[in-house]
Amino acid sequence: MREQIFLNKEHQALFDRDGYIVLPMVSNDQLKQLDSLFDEMYQQVNYTGFVSTSYSPNKEFKKFFSDKIVEVLTSSYQNTFIDFQPFGGSFLFKTPGLNSALPLHQDWTILDEEKYYAINCWVPISKITPENGPLHILPGSHFDNFKTLRAPTIPFFFQNDEEIVKESLVSILPAPGEAVILNQSLIHYSSTNKTNEVRKALTAGVKSKGAPMLFHYYNRQEEKLEQYLMDEDFLISFDDFYQDIQERPKGKLLKEWQANDKLILDSTGVANALKIFKKNSRISGKRSNFFKQLVSKFT
Repeated sequence: MREQIFLNKEHQALFDRDGYIVLPMVSNDQLKQLDSLFDEMYQQVNYTGFVSTSYSPNKEFKKFFSDKIVEVLTSSYQNTFIDFQPFGGSFLFKTPGLNSALPLHQDWTILDEEKYYAINCWVPISKITPENGPLHILPGSHFDNFKTLRAPTIPFFFQNDEEIVKESLVSILPAPGEAVILNQSLIHYSSTNKTNEVRKALTAGVKSKGAPMLFHYYNRQEEKLEQYLMDEDFLISFDDFYQDIQERPKGKLLKEWQANDKLILDSTGVANALKIFKKNSRISGKRSNFFKQLVSKFT
């Protein structure tokens, strides 16, 4: 059973119910620090579209800005969380253009979610508007309601019905310095930046203290799932991000098991899942065993 990670029990309850919570996190002075740090970073990259500093092949570059982000956020973490451990941070930005959307997804499984929390703090530095690529989330779609295993080589359960899922998303427009604190398993995406200015934000990770870092790989030829123990900083250690995340992890193999063949739900299953997500994200909603009865994806 997971231990509490929010200092405030009401915040913990809301997070557990909905899979996210929006809280003030970054002071005006901290926001100025982050804005200046972003400008320093931005002068050193030449990417367009949706960009994360974690995509860079330069490990020193990634580590420098990750450490700086954590340094700025440390006091905010201490006022928000208990028994926690940061695991880095990255700047996220969208240059103007049609290629700036971030596809619908769930973040990777990086620890044992039965025992621990993996949290992303998404903090806008720019003012977020409907036009510059806001975050869209699906309340209730986190691990508590549907026990997914997620990795770059594993298909999403909604892979064939993304447009249906998008219709149920909620747009989030936090003020600069507010944090959208996401369970890493929550379904989300961010839309295109249709303005003429760069949309600035950051993401920073927090996990339950002492939780081992994990990564997973789907061996399609043998239809096996593999779990690896990883270094604490493995998320910023990829040389060629897009290629390396598709390869077998370089950590220590912990276990492997045969994958159930039902990795993707059909349209009826996805539609039923959306109903359960909506029901379970209400205050009066009662947790359901629907997904256990519907399909066991991984055994």
